Amino acid sequence: TVYFYRPQVMPYGTFCQWNQSPISIPTTSLEWLVAQAPRPGPAPTEAREILASYPSPITFSCAEQAYMFLKALYFHSELFCTSIMEARYPSQHKQLGRGVPGYDDAAWCLVRERVARVVNYCKFMDAENARMRAVLLGTGDAELVEAGRRDRVWGIG
Repeated sequence: TVYFYRPQVMPYGTFCQWNQSPISIPTTSLEWLVAQAPRPGPAPTEAREILASYPSPITFSCAEQAYMFLKALYFHSELFCTSIMEARYPSQHKQLGRGVPGYDDAAWCLVRERVARVVNYCKFMDAENARMRAVLLGTGDAELVEAGRRDRVWGIG
């Protein structure tokens, strides 16, 4: 088992969603979220329009920013998508993500794992993140565990 928590604790801090590493996600990889995912509300057109307003690929500073942006997109909040993209720090991304208007936990639970898979796939496949990919592949078949005491969704809390 490989435990990780803080982004600055290497080598496994690279697995942390707050690790500052560029992530480019093609908008085509996100189309399922606005077109096929179970809808949280009646406005899939709004989410599609928000996504179309960004150039492809969308580049994020870290996985936390990407994840929270996609949460705001899913709940079709253009204002929060913009705010999350403008925020510089993962703590700001997290705080903004917690305040997404219209958030419905039951709806988000239906898509959050796939969102995380897409974000992490793009994170480790990004050409600029070859060292991180090598660390990941070096873990072999080990279980990766986020040692966050208070995170009941993604951590061991």
